[in-house]
Amino acid sequence: SDFEIRGEIVLPWKNFNAMNEQRVAEGLEPYMNPRNTASGTLKLQDSSIVSQRGLDSFLYGIYSNEKLQGSHYENVMKAGEWGFRIPDVDKNFIRLCRGKGEILDFIHTWEETRKDLPFEIDGIVIKVNRSYQQEILG
Repeated sequence: SDFEIRGEIVLPWKNFNAMNEQRVAEGLEPYMNPRNTASGTLKLQDSSIVSQRGLDSFLYGIYSNEKLQGSHYENVMKAGEWGFRIPDVDKNFIRLCRGKGEILDFIHTWEETRKDLPFEIDGIVIKVNRSYQQEILG
C-alpha cells in the first residue's frame, strides 16, 4: 500500500557547532542557527555536502488513503517497527495523553526539558489521537 510519512529534519547542536568552527577557521561567517541551517542544507544540490552535515530526523505522521492503524500513536509506533526513526518514547519525545491534565503535564515537562535537548526545537505538538476524530475535525 502507498503511504506518506512526515517528520522533521534536525541538525544536532554538536554537528552545528563543529560546522561553525570549521567555517570560522576558513574565514567564513558562522551559520545563525541549526534550524535554518538544516532547512538550507536540504535545498543544496550537492548530496555529498548534505551527507556530511550530520542531519537527523524524527518521523511523526503516516498518511494514506488506505486504513492503517486506529490512531496517530499506533501509526507512529508501527513506523518504528518498519525501521523508521520515530520520536523516542523512553525520552518522552512522544507520549499518549489521556485528558487535559496529562496534556498540561506534558507541556510543563517540556518547558524545562527542551533546554537540555541535543537539538533545537520551537515547541511541542499536540495531536488528536483517534483517526476517526481527525477525519471529523478535518
